[in-house]
Amino acid sequence: MTARVTPQELVEIEDERSTVCPHLFQEEIAKDLEIRVIATRSRYFAFSTDAHKDELTSVDWRYGNFFLNFSEFKLDDVTVGSIAAFLDVAGLAYGVFDLILDPDGTIWFLECNREGQWYWLERDNKVRISRAIAEALASIVTQQ
Repeated sequence: MTARVTPQELVEIEDERSTVCPHLFQEEIAKDLEIRVIATRSRYFAFSTDAHKDELTSVDWRYGNFFLNFSEFKLDDVTVGSIAAFLDVAGLAYGVFDLILDPDGTIWFLECNREGQWYWLERDNKVRISRAIAEALASIVTQQ
């Protein structure tokens, strides 16, 4: 789970405690929307939520995964192409991407989960994500 860390907290953990487990620190990005994309090399399903409007989910939408609404989101062609290229370079049949749309309209890449959660999006939005993933995986098997 993601949490805010102050500069003072960073200074305080820069000792042997910082080697106990892996961690990643990055600059906080202002959010207009958080976007989750489930993508194969030929199809994608994008959904957004405005989780930043609730204090509980302002940093990480996963704190509200039982009450947040996600709706379908249209990605621009450049982002779609970048996602397809990422999957190709990484050798993945599909991935689950977390992105942020900032108030200026810039889309920021956060991460790609090769086994990320997505089923609630299929269920709640009545789309066939599972079929697209199954077809992507089956095409790899038939190519071998």
